[in-house]
Amino acid sequence: MKKLLVCYILIFFGLANARVIIADINGGGQFTSIQAAINAAITNDTVKVWPGVYVEQISLNKNIRLLGSGYENTIITGNFSPTVSVSSGCIQWFKISSTTANGIHTSGGKLVIVSSLLVLEKAFSA
Repeated sequence: MKKLLVCYILIFFGLANARVIIADINGGGQFTSIQAAINAAITNDTVKVWPGVYVEQISLNKNIRLLGSGYENTIITGNFSPTVSVSSGCIQWFKISSTTANGIHTSGGKLVIVSSLLVLEKAFSA
């Protein structure tokens, strides 16, 4: 709960220039790939990911919010280790799995917030 509160505080103070970028595998957003949306984001932006199964490797290394549409609806998976790597930012509301090893890996000295995730397989390393 404390981490979630910190995430919301960071967002509140950075909203002045923040944008919302939509990733939708079905083509309804600015990007069909989560990583492409992350790459286009700048500090304090929010990347909102519409429901779907995204087979890609994700690297979140900037101070942005990456929000799924609920872990039952938004799945990041693949034959990667890790499937998701987080060294900065906030990630919430995804199901994350890997068919080979770690689903998610966190690292770095920056603020990393991981909240409301369903992680499958060997799943988590820090």
